[in-house]
Parts: sequence; C-alpha cells; structure tokens
Amino acid sequence: MAFIDRRVFCKASGFALAATLIDTSALAKSPVGESKMQQRKIPKSGEAIGIVGLGTSRVFDVGRDVDARQRCVSIVAQLVASGGAFIDTGSAYFSAEQVTGEAARSVGRDQTFLATKVLAEDTITAERQIKASKRRLAPGPIDLLQIHNLSSWQTLLPIAQSLKARGLVRYVGVTHHTNDALPELIRVLNTQDLDFVGFQYSLMEREAEKTLLPLASEKGVAFIANKPFAQGKLFRAFADEPMPPIAHDLECQSWAQYFLRFVVSHPSVTCVIPGTGKLEHAVDNFSAGFPPLPSRAQAVLMAKAVMGT
Repeated sequence: MAFIDRRVFCKASGFALAATLIDTSALAKSPVGESKMQQRKIPKSGEAIGIVGLGTSRVFDVGRDVDARQRCVSIVAQLVASGGAFIDTGSAYFSAEQVTGEAARSVGRDQTFLATKVLAEDTITAERQIKASKRRLAPGPIDLLQIHNLSSWQTLLPIAQSLKARGLVRYVGVTHHTNDALPELIRVLNTQDLDFVGFQYSLMEREAEKTLLPLASEKGVAFIANKPFAQGKLFRAFADEPMPPIAHDLECQSWAQYFLRFVVSHPSVTCVIPGTGKLEHAVDNFSAGFPPLPSRAQAVLMAKAVMGT
C-alpha cells in the first residue's frame, strides 16, 4: 500500500471542488466506499453516534457568502453519508452556529447531532444566548448544551440542567481546551451530574490520558476530543515525512487519518471533532472513522513511531 499526503489523498478521492456549488444528493455514492464509520454509545443513554464528527469554530463562520455556505452544506451531507452525525458549534462562533443550523436542516435535522455552547456571566445573558441558539439550530431540542470553557459554570450549569429536565435540551456538558483548566474540569466532573465533557486530545497533547479520560469513563460521561491536530502543529511537524510502517496495518491513507485514528483508539473517547471548511478534507477526516481502528497496543506503537513515547 502506498501512502500519500493529505493533498494527494484529497485529489485522488474525487472530491476536490471543481465548482462552487455541490450536488449534495450525490455524496452518499462517494468514492469513500461502502464502509460506514464506527459508532460509540453515549454512556448515560446508550444512544450511538459516529466516532468522527465535525468542529465548526472559524471554518463555518462564513457570513453571508452563499458559495461558502453551500460548501458547509456539502460537508454536513458528507458527514451524514459517512455515518457520522455529531457537529460542534457555539453561540460565540459568530455566523458558524447559524450556518450549522441551516446546513443541518438542508440534509435533515434528524440526521444530525448538534452540540452548541453558552458563554455568559449572568443568567439573563445566558438565557438570551440559549434562546438564540435554539432558534438557529431548530427544529427540536438542542442535542447537547455545553458550558463553554467552564465560564461561570456555577451559574450556567443549573440553567442547562433545568432546560434538560424540561425537554428543551437532550444532554448537558462542559468544555475547556487548556491544561491549566484540568484541575477545575476534574472537580466539576467529580461533583456535577454531566453527560459530556470536551477537552483537547491529540498525539501532541495527551494530558487527558492521565486523569480526564479515566475519570470520564468512571463517571459514565461521554468524552469529546477537540483539537485532534493540535491546531495544525501535527501537520506542520510531519506533513513532509513518510508515515511509519504501522500506518500500513491500519490502512491510513493520510496523516490526518493517522492522527484521528490514534485519538479514537482510546475506548473512552466517544467522538473526535476535527474542524474543516473544505469538503476534500472532510472526506479524508470522516474516513478515519472507518475500520480498521487501532487497538490500544497499536496506539502505543503509533505514538512511539512519531513522538518517541
């Protein structure tokens, strides 16, 4: 098996954008093949979701650009066609939340799992934000409402839990993305009733392995892995390097698939959410959720092959 870099894979996949507008009805017959991505269960409910989802921060913040919005629809359609559903957005992501809602409705709102975030310091602002998010992501309840970066969580978490009790929100969670916040995030998981937690996890940033992932498993909390490419650092470090031999065993066709398959190899990771605004990259990313997936022993070898440990 010959290994190719991300750019070559994207070109070979047949999804390079030859035109601005994409016929999303054809995506289910894509060259990705007949495989569908692996599913994992949300511990608190048993509901299954695809292990590779989609992040929208910055990449779906396209404003009123009609062509860019259509590309976002195409990416969401490809996610669903690949067997995925989880899309992460936020009220603080400017136009991304609205674009996400429109794209989800275009492909079928019931085919997607929409997670958004609230970032506020007081109850009035939070309730206003959540109301706007619900309107943008309608119809139906918000699938997952997260307290963004633990902002005023003592105030916001009871609001989110109340909305869940009323059926306006299906799941409640908290997020953060810096190692400095780990002690507080752990304290919240230990003391609050949560369905989801989101934190960074990648080959370069593995602090979650030591405490947060085991704790999430113990508490029955779904773990959403963000920043799986370490904000592009992994590509900058390895894009021009040949992939190690173990990539052959795992049928990784690109570095993106290698990085993502390492993340989802951990059994406590419910879903990983790489962000992209390019359809060809989305095809590449979503394919990482198809079998074969690494065992934990293979994941150790994957990390050792590129990081030395």
